[in-house]
Amino acid sequence: MDNESYVNVSKLSVPGQRTRRERQRAGPRPAEVPHTNTSEAQDIQEKTLTNTRRMTGIYLLVAVGFMVVCALQLSLNIFLRVHYMSSTEIEQLQADINNLTSSAEIVQLKAEASSCLKEKDQLQEDHQKLKTRLCRMEGTCDGWVAFKSSTYYVSTEEKSWRESRQDCRDRGADLVIINSEEEQRFLHSLREMAWIGLFDKEADKVFHWVDGTTAFPTFWGIDQPTFSPDELYVIILRYYTAKESWFDSPCDGPKPWICEKNRFIL
Repeated sequence: MDNESYVNVSKLSVPGQRTRRERQRAGPRPAEVPHTNTSEAQDIQEKTLTNTRRMTGIYLLVAVGFMVVCALQLSLNIFLRVHYMSSTEIEQLQADINNLTSSAEIVQLKAEASSCLKEKDQLQEDHQKLKTRLCRMEGTCDGWVAFKSSTYYVSTEEKSWRESRQDCRDRGADLVIINSEEEQRFLHSLREMAWIGLFDKEADKVFHWVDGTTAFPTFWGIDQPTFSPDELYVIILRYYTAKESWFDSPCDGPKPWICEKNRFIL
């Protein structure tokens, strides 16, 4: 072979093909990325996102529905429990509530209630003391009845005129003296029959009150007084009208009586 026709094969290169040295200098080739249509990829991505959102909404709706069902079931259980609770269970529940003394609010309420009860008891006691003091000063305690400036005691027993007067004196009073028609009407309504403080001790046909004064005005019944020669003492009878209800009688017949004393006003 001629020297001229000799060609160094190692130095020959194919067009478009790099030599080994060039490939080493350029480094490794980047991985080839397959070619994909851009619009088609976007459609797939949007469909995937839509499906994901739809599934998320369905899961959320199921979860909310489950919670609502649980709440309704709990309410139904509580209602049925309370509705069909026995009286013993209710009493036990009330007792448990009453036993919650550890609560500061309940302790405070109990303390306030106790204080109110003490104040109420004290007010009632003070009221009773004032009431007793008032009736003593007015002379209206122990069965005494007030009318204008006097108080009257109407007996439930029966005694003679003299014994009746003594009882009145023991009470700090005397048999009643009637000074007006208004007072007469008031006393006439108290009892069916009672001794009053009018008498004719000397049988002189003149009736005097226990304080020595002559009777005026008078409210004698029909055909009264009788002016018997004996001592006569007067009773008041409700069987007749108030203006005609005085009748004389011997003193020894037991009858109820009416005492009178002055009324002391605060």
